[in-house]
Amino acid sequence: MGLDTVKCPHCGYVYQMDLVKYKQERETKIAKGLFGNDKTKLESSKYVDLKCPECGKEFEWKVE
Repeated sequence: MGLDTVKCPHCGYVYQMDLVKYKQERETKIAKGLFGNDKTKLESSKYVDLKCPECGKEFEWKVE
């Protein structure tokens, strides 16, 4: 796992984060909330919802 470069489509701010780790954490939280602790994670999607640390707007980013 490494850092991925993300560019906000609204303000153009560029930052780095580990998208694979972020995606796995989000899927686990969603699955626990919907199904309880004993169920498996939801099917993976190729997109994650991110919030720009600069402008605060949300956008969708493709995880490769």
